Parts: sequence; structure tokens; C-alpha cells
Amino acid sequence: GDSAGAFLAVTAAIAQKDSHLRYQFTEYHYPKMFLPNIAGIILISGMLHFYEKNLALTSWRKHTFKENYYMYPFWKSLQFDTLPEIKLLPPTLLISSEQDPLNAMTFHFEKILQKYKIPYSLFFF
Repeated sequence: GDSAGAFLAVTAAIAQKDSHLRYQFTEYHYPKMFLPNIAGIILISGMLHFYEKNLALTSWRKHTFKENYYMYPFWKSLQFDTLPEIKLLPPTLLISSEQDPLNAMTFHFEKILQKYKIPYSLFFF
């Protein structure tokens, strides 16, 4: 996945192994969500992350998740920095570049992978 797709790939990979997270997303967004066995994920062209607070991302969140999105139970599950279930991620490949406008978010996610000792590789060019 790339950008928001990378975020979705991470969420799907965790949800396949965690029934609580799977329930949150099927209840609110994907009633018939099919989760294949995900053995690894590749995140390219930046990793959109929700740790940043700026007008563009806040507007995007309101448009995507509804008004008062931060009050929904699933919102906490989107905060990878503090989500214990992140340790359920399979091996991850991060790909980014100097020209990637989201590369800072990719590096932020790399720190999360390191924190939870998730096997990963970073290809930065």
C-alpha cells in the first residue's frame, strides 16, 4: 500500500489476527470484510499516519471518518504509536525516497516497528 493504502494495509494485517480490531472495523466500515492470510506487507511511497496535526489532515479525517471521528472507539485503534496490537504485524518492507512528501511519516512508522521489535527492512533512495 502507499499513503492511505499503506495505513489500510497495516490495519488489515493487524485485524486478521486481532478479533477486537476486526470487530471495530467490520462494525463501522466493512460489514463483509474479507481478510486473507497476510504473511508480510510492503508499504511504498510514504506512510500516511495520524500522529500529525495539521489542517489538511484534520479536514481529510473529518471527510473520511465523519464529524467527531476521534470519539469513535476505532479511533484509538488507528493510533499505531500506542496500539499494543501493532506487535501482531507480519514482516514489513518500507520503501520511500528523498522526493516522497510523506517520508517523515515513513520514518515515524519505522520507529514504531523498532519499538515493538517487528521485523522490517527499509529501502530508501
